Amino acid sequence: MTMRRITSILAVFVLIAGSIVLVPSPARAQGGAAKWSIGDFWEYSGETIIYATTYSVIVRVKVDHKADLTVGSQSYETFNCSVSGAIAAGTTSIGIEGYINFGTSNLSRVRVWYKIPIMGGWTASTYDPPLQDFQFPLSDGQVWSSTGIENSTSSFGSSSRVVTYDYSVSGPTSLTVPAGTFSTFAIREDSNGVAAPGIMDYSDAVGFAVRLNGTVMGLSLGGITVIGSGLELKSYSYSAGSSAGSIMVLLLIVVIIIVVIAVIVLLLVRFRRKARFLVPPPPSQYGQTVQQPVYRPPSPPSPPQ
Repeated sequence: MTMRRITSILAVFVLIAGSIVLVPSPARAQGGAAKWSIGDFWEYSGETIIYATTYSVIVRVKVDHKADLTVGSQSYETFNCSVSGAIAAGTTSIGIEGYINFGTSNLSRVRVWYKIPIMGGWTASTYDPPLQDFQFPLSDGQVWSSTGIENSTSSFGSSSRVVTYDYSVSGPTSLTVPAGTFSTFAIREDSNGVAAPGIMDYSDAVGFAVRLNGTVMGLSLGGITVIGSGLELKSYSYSAGSSAGSIMVLLLIVVIIIVVIAVIVLLLVRFRRKARFLVPPPPSQYGQTVQQPVYRPPSPPSPPQ
C-alpha cells in the first residue's frame, strides 16, 4: 500500500472521528427513566417552619443496596434508599432517619419507614400494589393515578386504608439550584386530601429530584414535612449521568491519536520525496562509483585578430 493511500485512509478516519466529537450529538430525551446504581446519592438543603419557628433542613437520600420485598402476594426487587439529615434552629437539632424502597424497574414506592423524633417512635408503610410516583417517559400535560392499600405499622398501632394519588406533569423548564442548572419536569402529587400537594422537579441528568416542595413519596414527620418545603439539590452523585461524558473523552483521545499518526505519516512522505533527490548514483560493476558526465557550456569564440 502506497504512502499516499495510507495518508488518504487516515484523513478519512480523522474526518469521521472529528465529526463524532465536534458535532454535538442529540441530547438525551428529558424525562427518561433513571438508572440508579448502588452508592448514588442526592443531598438537599432548605428551610421549613415548625410551630412558628423556621428550621434549616438538610436531607440526604442514598441508594444503599438492593432488597427483595414481599407485599401481599407479590415479591418485588427494590432499591433500599436511606434518608438521613437534620432539622436545626439555633441550638436545637432534630435528626431525620428513614428509608424508602423503590422498585428497581420503575421506581415505584413499595415501602416507607421513618422515625418520629418529636413524638417518639417510628412508623412503616407498605403499598399493595406499589404506588407509581413516576411514569416514564415524562411529558408535558401527562396525567395518571395510582391506587394501593397502605398497610401501616408503628409504635402506636396499626392501620390499613386505600390511598389514591393523582399526578400531573408540566415542563420541561430550566431550573437553577445550588448543584447547577438543569432541564426539569415538575411532577405534582395529590393524595386524596390526606396531605398537602407535593411537587417534585425531576431531571434525568440527575436521575432524581432537583427540587422538592410539600410532602412527596409519603415521607413526613408526624404530620410535619420532612422532604419538602422548598428543598433544593445541593450535591449529588449519579453514575449513569456521567457515562456520556466518559464516551466523549474517549473519542477525543482516539482523535488525538489518529491526528498524531497522520502527522507522522505526512512527515515521512515529505522526507521520502526529498530523499529522492539526495540518493547517490549506484556503483559500477567494477566497484567504483559511476561518474556522471559533467556538462560544461562551450567557451565563447575568440574575437577576430
